[in-house]
Amino acid sequence: MTSGFSLEENNNVKFIRIREIDILRGFCILLMFVDHFAFFILKFDVFHWTEQSSTFLDALIKLSKYFYSGNGRLIRDVIRYFVLDIYFIISGICCSFSKSNLKRSFKLATVAISITLSMFFLSLIMKQDFNIYFGILHCYASCVFIYWVITKLPKKLFYPCLILLVLCSVIIGLLNPTLQSSNILLPFGIPSATYSPAIEYDPIFPSIAIFVFGAILGKTLYKNKRPLCPALEKIHHHPISFVGQHGLIFYIAHIPILAIIVWILGVIAYCHI
Repeated sequence: MTSGFSLEENNNVKFIRIREIDILRGFCILLMFVDHFAFFILKFDVFHWTEQSSTFLDALIKLSKYFYSGNGRLIRDVIRYFVLDIYFIISGICCSFSKSNLKRSFKLATVAISITLSMFFLSLIMKQDFNIYFGILHCYASCVFIYWVITKLPKKLFYPCLILLVLCSVIIGLLNPTLQSSNILLPFGIPSATYSPAIEYDPIFPSIAIFVFGAILGKTLYKNKRPLCPALEKIHHHPISFVGQHGLIFYIAHIPILAIIVWILGVIAYCHI
């Protein structure tokens, strides 16, 4: 999930990072962390003994409830979809840079499957539903693989295939089809009528339309593989850029880290009752 690429200059390979992409992706990932942090607070319900107090911990659970199930739910949904759109646009741009998309797709798929297994066992241990059957990384891996397949077809089929993907995304996005009881088409945006995701659910359609838009931007706005905001390239050791540069590592690590943080906060709350 990095945006690095190489350019040939005077027969030497110079590695260049597009800082603006790293910063945008890092910002998106940090907002995902905040969203998942609020989810863990509510799911673990570690602050139930402080609900009558006015402590900082009580403020956290009230804020989480407001954005997950209260009047702020609409605000949370709008921000979430906006962040996901930016994330998939960036992913599409980076995919247009890469010449090893097949390798990247398998790497992402391996991590996605590992997360699914980890959350399955966490659900068994905690006796709550933390399952992620088809989340952001599953969708990202699928989009990268599909894009790789399309690039291997005859060039005259490249844009027709992209248009077909966008049309399928629009149709599925508008109709929101479901199956009677099967989740066999869950990855494609056609779940069962009773399916309710525990944490996140990001199917291939319609997200791949946003991904395709990003890939086209990568081939147009970044056709010379140069940053649009050169001033940002002077920024070094930017923390948000660092998160974006190592996005996959941070995404893998954030779930157990957030769980530990929430548990520690619960212990602190219990010690002060």
